[in-house]
Amino acid sequence: MTTTGGPGPQQGPGAAGGPTRKSGPWATAPLGYDGAPFTVDGDAIVARPWEADSSARLVRRLGRSPSELGNTDKISGCPDLWELSNGDIAVVGRDLTDRYRDDMPDDLKIAADERLVVIPRNVLTAAEDDIADA
Repeated sequence: MTTTGGPGPQQGPGAAGGPTRKSGPWATAPLGYDGAPFTVDGDAIVARPWEADSSARLVRRLGRSPSELGNTDKISGCPDLWELSNGDIAVVGRDLTDRYRDDMPDDLKIAADERLVVIPRNVLTAAEDDIADA
């Protein structure tokens, strides 16, 4: 079974009070620290194959604005898609992680620092042409 670093009790190398990383930005954090860029797979510590780059900037909206799509009251949040300067995609939507956590297929995994975000279908379909160019 594969688990990811995050809060709460864990077994193995990620257990509270367990070993720590020897160098790098997580040197003083115990393995299992929320947001640490690793996965615990059995007894092996494996670097995650992708990590979000917090230095990337929002470059352009993909698709039409929430106002154009009728998805906003212009007071509360607005579902949206944005291309970042490094080519990654930022998604603004409703965090329904807790709602789906116990109802996920076996091959859908959500790390402690990830969220399952839901957006209206029209946001993605309106961005179809822009995504092809992204």
